[in-house]
Amino acid sequence: MNINKIIFCIIILIIEIVKSQQITSYYISNKNNDNGNGTIDNPFKSLCQLNSILNYSIIPIIINIEYGVYNSTNCTFFLNNISNISIISYNNNNNNNNNNNNNNNNNNNNNNNNNNNNNYQSTIIDNINIEFLKSNIIINDLIFNFKNESMSIIESNITFYNSVLNLDALNSASIFYRILKSNAKFANQSKMTNKNNWSLDLQESNLIVIDSFFDRILILVIKGSSTINFDNSIFVDCYFGITYNSWMFINNSQIIYNNENHYTLFTTFSITNSNLTILNTIITSSSYKFGSSQIIYGDTVNPITVSLYNVTISNFIRSTLFSFSMGIIKFEKVKFIECTSSDLFYLSGWNNLYLYFNNISLITNDYNSFLNLKNTNNLSLSINISNFKTSCSTYNTFPKFISTKINENDSPDSNQLNINNTKNNNNKNNNNNNNNNNNNNNNNNNNNNNNNNNNNNNNNNNNNNNNNNNNNNNNNNNPIEINIRDSSLYCLGSLELAYSNVLLENVDIQASFENYLFYSKNSNLVLNSTSYVVNSLKSEGFLFLQESSSNLFLSNSKIKNSSSSFLISFNSKSYIEKTEFLQCHSNTLNYFHLTSSSINITGVLINNFNTPDSSLISLWQSNISISNTTISNSSFGNSPIIFGEDLNAFIDHFVISNCFSQSEYFFFSTENYLLNRLFISNSLFSDNIGMGINETPFIVALGTNLRIYSCNFKKNLFLPLINSTKSYISIQDIQYQDNSGSFHFSYRDYNIKVTNFILKDSQTPLSFLFGVINLGEFLVSSFNNITISNNYLNQYLFFFSGISDSIYFHEINNLTFTNNIILNVDNKFPFPINTPPPTTTTTTTNNIPISMFIFNTTSFKIDSSIFNNNTFNSGMITSINSGITFSNCTINENLFRKSPNLLCSSYSRIYFQDCNVFSNYATNRFNSFTPTITESSGLMNLTNSKLTIDTCQFSNNSFPFSKGGIVYCYIYQIDYIDVLIKYSNFTSNIANMGGVFYFSGKKGNSNSYQIFGNLFNNNDGKKSGGAIYNEDIGFLSPKYLYYENNFGNNYCNFGINDISNKPNSIRFKYDTVGNSDEKLIYEFYVFDVLGNEAIQIFGTYNTSIVNGNTSETFVISPIYSGNGSFQYTFYSKGYSSFNITIIIDDEPLTTSISINGCFRFKYYIGDSMNCTYCPIGSTLVYSGNYQRESLCVECDSSRMICQDEIFQALDGFYVINHDPQDVLECPIDFCLKKNTCQPNERNLNDLCYYCSYGYEEPTFKSINSAKIGIQCCSNFKPFLLIPISIIFIIFGLVLSIFKYSMFSNGSILGSLIIFIQINSIVFFTYRISFLPLFRLSIDMFDGYCYFFSLNYLHKAIISYCSILVVAIIGYSDITIKLVKTYQWIQFYIMKKINPKKDSNIIVIPKFIKSISNRNLKSNGIYKLNSYWSLFRVLFIPIVFNSISLLVSKEVDGDHLLALDFTIYFLNDNYLQITLFTISIIIIILLSFCLIILLINFIIHQKIRNQCFNQKFPRLNQLFQKYIFSNNIILKLNQIIKRLNYKNQIKWLEILVLLKSTIFILLSLSMIFNHKNYLFSITSVEIIYQGINIFFLQSKIKLTNNNNNNNNQNLIDLFQLIIFIIVGSSLFSYLDPRAKGFLITSFSILSILILLIIKTIINVFRIIKIKYFK
Repeated sequence: MNINKIIFCIIILIIEIVKSQQITSYYISNKNNDNGNGTIDNPFKSLCQLNSILNYSIIPIIINIEYGVYNSTNCTFFLNNISNISIISYNNNNNNNNNNNNNNNNNNNNNNNNNNNNNYQSTIIDNINIEFLKSNIIINDLIFNFKNESMSIIESNITFYNSVLNLDALNSASIFYRILKSNAKFANQSKMTNKNNWSLDLQESNLIVIDSFFDRILILVIKGSSTINFDNSIFVDCYFGITYNSWMFINNSQIIYNNENHYTLFTTFSITNSNLTILNTIITSSSYKFGSSQIIYGDTVNPITVSLYNVTISNFIRSTLFSFSMGIIKFEKVKFIECTSSDLFYLSGWNNLYLYFNNISLITNDYNSFLNLKNTNNLSLSINISNFKTSCSTYNTFPKFISTKINENDSPDSNQLNINNTKNNNNKNNNNNNNNNNNNNNNNNNNNNNNNNNNNNNNNNNNNNNNNNNNNNNNNNNPIEINIRDSSLYCLGSLELAYSNVLLENVDIQASFENYLFYSKNSNLVLNSTSYVVNSLKSEGFLFLQESSSNLFLSNSKIKNSSSSFLISFNSKSYIEKTEFLQCHSNTLNYFHLTSSSINITGVLINNFNTPDSSLISLWQSNISISNTTISNSSFGNSPIIFGEDLNAFIDHFVISNCFSQSEYFFFSTENYLLNRLFISNSLFSDNIGMGINETPFIVALGTNLRIYSCNFKKNLFLPLINSTKSYISIQDIQYQDNSGSFHFSYRDYNIKVTNFILKDSQTPLSFLFGVINLGEFLVSSFNNITISNNYLNQYLFFFSGISDSIYFHEINNLTFTNNIILNVDNKFPFPINTPPPTTTTTTTNNIPISMFIFNTTSFKIDSSIFNNNTFNSGMITSINSGITFSNCTINENLFRKSPNLLCSSYSRIYFQDCNVFSNYATNRFNSFTPTITESSGLMNLTNSKLTIDTCQFSNNSFPFSKGGIVYCYIYQIDYIDVLIKYSNFTSNIANMGGVFYFSGKKGNSNSYQIFGNLFNNNDGKKSGGAIYNEDIGFLSPKYLYYENNFGNNYCNFGINDISNKPNSIRFKYDTVGNSDEKLIYEFYVFDVLGNEAIQIFGTYNTSIVNGNTSETFVISPIYSGNGSFQYTFYSKGYSSFNITIIIDDEPLTTSISINGCFRFKYYIGDSMNCTYCPIGSTLVYSGNYQRESLCVECDSSRMICQDEIFQALDGFYVINHDPQDVLECPIDFCLKKNTCQPNERNLNDLCYYCSYGYEEPTFKSINSAKIGIQCCSNFKPFLLIPISIIFIIFGLVLSIFKYSMFSNGSILGSLIIFIQINSIVFFTYRISFLPLFRLSIDMFDGYCYFFSLNYLHKAIISYCSILVVAIIGYSDITIKLVKTYQWIQFYIMKKINPKKDSNIIVIPKFIKSISNRNLKSNGIYKLNSYWSLFRVLFIPIVFNSISLLVSKEVDGDHLLALDFTIYFLNDNYLQITLFTISIIIIILLSFCLIILLINFIIHQKIRNQCFNQKFPRLNQLFQKYIFSNNIILKLNQIIKRLNYKNQIKWLEILVLLKSTIFILLSLSMIFNHKNYLFSITSVEIIYQGINIFFLQSKIKLTNNNNNNNNQNLIDLFQLIIFIIVGSSLFSYLDPRAKGFLITSFSILSILILLIIKTIINVFRIIKIKYFK
């Protein structure tokens, strides 16, 4: 082929391609005639004219139809094999040939048939038949009105843009609208409307609707698989039938149903074997009456797939909105608003149906049920619900949320809901009672049964039979699977579940209901991580109702603030774990109610639960298991917390705390033999209270096998904790602490076994611990390894009452009872008690001895037990008509405070074998009505009881006020005399009477008492009977007892040491007493037949008093230790005798008493048989106890008071020898009120002024004992003279060196010493310490002296010697010489050690050099001044010591030394006379020196005052002649001048000496006038300071002595403060010892303060000199 041909072919091909792209346009106008050719100028008149022209073509064709109405009756527009054709409208007036799909001027009025074409703005084609075949068609802006025409689109593609199809065909079988194997699309505001139920049929086609509007269109897929896609469109009253594996997608659209147009016969979406997806769409109805369409209906044969996402469904009223049978259904983010339906979802006859709901919201809907499921097939159904939300804020009515009933019989029987909770101890017959009124209830809301049916018991039986048959028929159905997750279900209806498996997870439920919220039948209900707030509208509903082998699994959930009951279960199982019940409430129904069911509770918390009239858990013929569960802070009313009948209960790791109940916590009963089983282990019960009317127990077990082990009971209050009847009880590993009430009360139980029970560290007493009544005759109870220690206990602990003549022993093994305190609370005896055998007395609960262990009509053995270190305020054991055996027991170190002690026995058999009883004791028991000690029994009190003691040890038991230290045996019925005591050891036991045994009652015979092979050693009977006391010797003769036993070192105060008997006579303390008109106490003694004082007698006895023929008078005589007394007034003239009779131990003891004279301070007046007192102001004088004479003596009213028996001195005075004429004044601070001395045991006799060494009674003035000051010494320590001597020597050495500077400028040492000396003399009579050392007295410590015979003269000599030694040492320079000697010795030693060292020179202290240089330069004046300073320090000691020897006191006409009454003043005592003379000489010399100083003062005043010579010339001449010319005075004047007395300030020192002298005189002269003493001292101090300040210092020029003056003023100020404090009234109330201590402390404290002030001043002075010079 050449190139030209190729080019030609290419050109031809291009031409053909271009031709194919050419557009062929045809025009149609109703204005033209039928002869048009289709051009714009000559258009066709109708579409049908194109049928002959349009054949197969690939060239695009455009058909332009002018605006207007085209009537195409009997016309069919047919297209075949047109590949591209467009039909558009145009406006010829505007020459618009463009294909414009967005014409905004369209007229949508489809019903306007106006033929005026100029008025139309659109193209309307009426009555045309359309048939498109294998073509591609686009229709723009056209309106088709179909009436009796059809439309068929076959194997074509058609698109409508902004076009309208109005389907208004009449009913005719020949009319149809179908799309077959085609693709149809409606877009750009296209519309399709329908009026006569015509459907748009799809066959293997695709339908797309975008931005369009469909009205009353029924779209059906009639054959083959089709696809429907709606987007952003509106569908009004449209219905869709989807079949043949088709797909339908709806997005962003609205599906609306109007009430006037809805079709009740159609379903919005009817789906068969197809898929439906709806997204972001609103489906709503405006229908206000029942009958709107069903929304989705799924085929019951073929599976479907439905998915709704973000869809809102509102305002539908329909019996069922959704109906599914098989397939996959998915609803997500769907809202239901204001819909009304009997069933929102109806699922019936399903076949492999799967539902998924996520994020569903229900708002203001009214449905009978959300999901109604009825299974008629045997295939599976799975429902998954998540994020489902209902709200109470918008009203929803849901009688039922989910119902899976197969038939109407799957609803619960109304009788099941009628549970009578009035009393939880109803038997099963009560539970089966029918209420005829309940038969009127309909079983289901959809049940149309007639109300006229007869509701009788037979009908109920038939219904039950039908239910059973239906259950049996459906047992093989596959269960429904329902999963609800992550949802909030508020105000929803009930869930009725039949043959279902339901899972709720992370679901929050808040709802109110009538009968139940969850009902399950043959179903499994699993709830995980759910929460509930539910309430029963009738207060009779249950949260869960299950029956017919249903299972409930609840875990990780929370039920809070709910008021409904929780569970009712019939023939089902429940499992509850890790769930919390918080603040829940139940009124009339049990919270858990199980019948023939089982429940397992694990990890559950029940907190703040409240129920007034129902039980928490009620079980009948059921099983329960509780573990790791807690009930706390809850309150329960009149029903048990857990009630059970014919059940098995297993409780482990259970905690009940802080709960309150008015009924039992656990109540289990059965009519059959032991059908109940209750096992409780590893549990804690604390802080619970049972406060019922009839004493609320914790556990009530009737016919129950009860086992409690490894449990802890703490701080509970129950009466009792366990109450059992006709049961088997096993209690093991129990800790019981701080509980109130009681632990276990048993009545007619078959067996009790308690092992490893611990009651420890309890501070709350119990009513009792174990109480056992009528224990079974042929069964054995045992208590093993019981520990009771460190508790406060009530008087009742164990009570055991058995059946008479029981042949079995009950036992307590390994009981440890230690460190307990047993209280005695006077409360009611808590148990009934059997009456002992016939007796003269009746045993009642009022006269049962209070004891810890009470055994009544039983046989008990206590083996290998320990009773140690307990305190009993009641008895320990009481035995009544019982047999008690103690074997291998240890009873020791127990304290008994109330009798009976260890054992009180009545009509019993007591047996001790191989026991050790030691170191038990009792305290005093005082009678509260009389001043006596109550007599009691010892360890054991046996009345009509048989006793055996075999191979035992009783030692160191002390019951000092008891009868019989070990046994008090009182037997008055011969049948009970049987005492066997053998091979035992009784050692060191103590009692009041009978250290070991006290026997009383019948004598018996030789076989009644067998006591042999025993050792009685070191026993003490106190009153009598060191070992044995026997009221009636009888067979127990001493001869027999000594022969058969070994007695040694037993002791009693009266009678034979080993064996004693009872008292015989009485004797008064004084045979003659004074006559009186007052009641007086008369004392007497009781003696036994051996003449010994019967100190064993205690108690209160009637006493008869008879005088001659006068009538008999009775008084009460309390007797203590054989010493008795009574109070009585004897009336008799002169000497008389009265017979006194006292009945002791049923035997009268008689004696007499004589009456003579008047009582003290009274004298007898004539024959008036009366004694009287002296007149007021006078009294009788006595010598000892006897009157000197019967005359009244006047009393000095200024010193004492005399009135009747009152005879006492006033404050500050003291009476000697009871003589009103001998009343003396007390020394300072010695006498207290009412003639009493200071509380010092050493001060005796007159004025409390004599001292005694020891406690012997002194004789008048024969006492010679040392004192400190004027106080008696209580301790004598001679070695104290050594430190005193050392102190005085050190004091002298200090004065030796500091005498040069202690009064110099700036020094306060000398002034401080004088300050202390003044305090030591002013407060000489007070109990001061240390201060007297500074006045050189050896009185150092209060109460401590050196020798017994060291009187004041000896002390004065020692003081003089001490003053002389201190003066010699002080006046010498021995301290300076000793320092120099020490330096020389040091220099010599260092020189010997290192001879070559140049630094070995003598170093003399600087202050010593200064003193030596000053003495040399001052020509002796400096040393003379130092002597004067030393004299001032020693002045007070010298003067005080001298004057104290010159002061005397007259006592009883004798002159005694005032400071020591043992020394007669100047009465042939040479030592005293010598010291008196020395004192006089010293005082004269000191007085002379002071006078010379005063004269020198006058001389200086004369020289300084020139006017003296002028005014008093005569006196001046006398001074010149006799005084100024005297050589001695002149010499002294020269000395005074050398002392530098040029300035007036030096006369202050003279004034201080004068003040000190006055203080010494006052302190010694006013010892016996202390009222004005401190006032005088303070006044002198104030006058002294006034003279110093206003007369001396005011005239002084500023000199260097000002510092000394300021220091002295400060010291005087502190001196005055101390005087004022001690003289205050507050100080006078202090104890004398405290006064001395405070004075000493004030003195020392003042010195410290002065030194601190001085130091601060010196520091400031140094700073001022250094920095501010």
